Amino acid sequence: MRGHRGGAGMGGFPGQTTETTSSLGIQALGAVQVSRDGVEQKIGGTRQRRLLSVLLIHRDRVVSVDRVAEVVFEGEPTDAAATTLRSYVARLRRTLGNAVVTRSPGYQLDTAGIAIDVVDFEAGVQAGRAALQRQDPAGAVERLNTALALWHGDAYAEFADEPWAYPEAQRLAELAGDSWASRRGRVAGWPGPPRRDGSLLG
Repeated sequence: MRGHRGGAGMGGFPGQTTETTSSLGIQALGAVQVSRDGVEQKIGGTRQRRLLSVLLIHRDRVVSVDRVAEVVFEGEPTDAAATTLRSYVARLRRTLGNAVVTRSPGYQLDTAGIAIDVVDFEAGVQAGRAALQRQDPAGAVERLNTALALWHGDAYAEFADEPWAYPEAQRLAELAGDSWASRRGRVAGWPGPPRRDGSLLG
């Protein structure tokens, strides 16, 4: 979790250290959104959200221009795709600032200092499992409930069934549903994995 902090409704797991004061957050456990100081920011149209989503899935790694263009233009980039893509990147930087980095052979989302619900969710699940290993079921419930509360729909919602996003969306869904507690039901108070619509199972 180094470099990430919990924003409104994110992070803050017991025993977790807050290391930055950034007010910027990205949500992908549901509709892809960006917030600053808890206020949703405009990302743009579908292609802008595709750009952000593919960079977020591969966060802190370079994604080639060709791969980004394939996702943004749905496998049918035009002759002017490179120029158009640069304009999309410039617009995304108006929201995310220097977090969107141009780095050969493409672009990278630098997530240092950004609160990301996906990262916080994974940290919460890990913390819950660690609590179970310590035979601390109450602590596990607290951490796992906090992690699942971050869900508001399918991960990467509108893109969840597309080939480039499906593996990550499915991985996150399986992580939510394949925990020790939900699989065996041994911890009282565990709400179970999110439904497809993001609500929690009772």
